[in-house]
Order: sequence, then structure tokens, then C-alpha cells
Amino acid sequence: METQLRETNHQLQQLSATLQNYREEERARIARELHDELGQQLTGIRMEVSWLGGRMQPEQGALVDKVASVKEQIDQTIATVRRISSELRPLVLDDLGFGAAAAWYVEQFRGRTGLQVDLALPDADPAPGDAAASALFRILQESLTNVARHAHANRVDVRLALAENAWVLSVADDGVGFAARAENGKDIGLAGMRERARNLGGRLAVTSAPGRGTTVEAVIPVNTLCEGQSWKN
Repeated sequence: METQLRETNHQLQQLSATLQNYREEERARIARELHDELGQQLTGIRMEVSWLGGRMQPEQGALVDKVASVKEQIDQTIATVRRISSELRPLVLDDLGFGAAAAWYVEQFRGRTGLQVDLALPDADPAPGDAAASALFRILQESLTNVARHAHANRVDVRLALAENAWVLSVADDGVGFAARAENGKDIGLAGMRERARNLGGRLAVTSAPGRGTTVEAVIPVNTLCEGQSWKN
């Protein structure tokens, strides 16, 4: 029974990893289509509207104003498409790797929340498109989302290091923290982060106490079977 239980757990873990892979592949495909196809079409429409506006006479004030309004709406739509595409899967993650994607996301997070976020990255970087890069980025996203929603923090320190043949990602805030028994409200997000690390043979730990902030640390081995998988389209 113990052997059967271990085998069942192993199969469930493989299934979870496979579903994560498919989900990331689909996100990458949709994000790229939104960015490339829809983005290009909207840009083309904007150019046509600009061409039309440039041929109007000054006395056609109402039409000139309408053209300007349409161009503004198109610009807003383009910005929305880019935001949705980036939230699905940042193209920079596949094109330039975790370091560039982390720097981009931290800058976006600073702008949205006004929090001070310090980011430290090693010279080495998980290869673009690798499973490790994707898992680390998703853990970073979820950790910073939890900070914004629950921590009431002023400062966040994000660190990635390469130690003992493993990537070590740490996200520490100076917020209100929480007791172990009060963690239930964040269980879904934490469970998802733990599952991502576990699928790559790693682990994730959360350290917190009331009034002492929270630290999330993910450790993912560099050389794993899963790391060779790529989500580039």
C-alpha cells in the first residue's frame, strides 16, 4: 500500500507538472498573438485614422475633434492589449530571461503600489524559456501580489542567488506579518507556489511572525529534468 501510495503521488506530481507546462504554453501563445497580431492591427488602424485627420480642413472642427478622440481610444486599447499580454506571460521572459523579466515586473510593481522594492540579481541567469525561469517568475509575481494585498509594507527586498547548484529566490517585506494559524487566507496562492517549486524538484518556505514581516524563499535545483523543457513558441 505504501508503494502504491508513493507511485500515485508521483503520478499526480507528474500530472501537475504537465498541466503547468500546457498552461504556460497556452499563455505564451495567446500573449504573443495579442501582442503581434492584434497589436499590429490596432497600430495600422491608428495610422489610417491619423492619415484621415491630416487631410481635414481647420474649419472642420467637429470632425477634427472626433478624429482626435478616436485616436485616443485606440491608444488606450493598444495599452490595454499590451497590459493583458504582459499579464498572461511577459514576452521578455522568453526573449531575455528571468533577470530582465524580474526587473521589468518590479518596476511595474513600484509604479502601481508606490512601495520601495530593492532587486538584486546574480551575473548568471536561468536560461530564457526554461521551466526554472518561468517558475521563479510566477513565484515572484505571487509573492509581490501577496505583499500588495496583505502585508501593509513599506519596503520589499527581492534577491536571486545561485548557491549549491540551485536557484534561491527570496522575497522579504517589512509588513505586518502573520501567525501560522492566520495563513489560511493565502493558502491557495502559497499552495500554487509550493507546487511550482516541487514540480522542479525544489521547495518553498514561508517565514513570518506578527509585526516582523514575511519572507518567501524558493529553492529550485539548476539541473533537473524539467528544466530542459522550454515554453518558447
